[in-house]
Amino acid sequence: MSLYLLEDLYQSQAEENFSKGVEQLFVNLAAFPKMGSLYDSEKYLSKPYRKLSFDRYTVFYVYHEEQQLIEVHRILSGLSDYTVIIKDATPTYEA
Repeated sequence: MSLYLLEDLYQSQAEENFSKGVEQLFVNLAAFPKMGSLYDSEKYLSKPYRKLSFDRYTVFYVYHEEQQLIEVHRILSGLSDYTVIIKDATPTYEA
């Protein structure tokens, strides 16, 4: 996202603001990993995704409590239809 803002749109101030915002978001997530609400999807997801709003974006992540690990999967425009984007990377098959 930062490269897109900087190289494609030539928006250095926007890139700097985005980078600082993401850095602060990660600091907050490290301190409060459950701050995002659980993402309620119509689709079956093998992991409990969480989502939270950040500026004009929506962040999707998984918190692995046992390992104290946060896995950020997507940072999407708040205008995106994320219901078609958020899905498991590994397909599941029904018998």
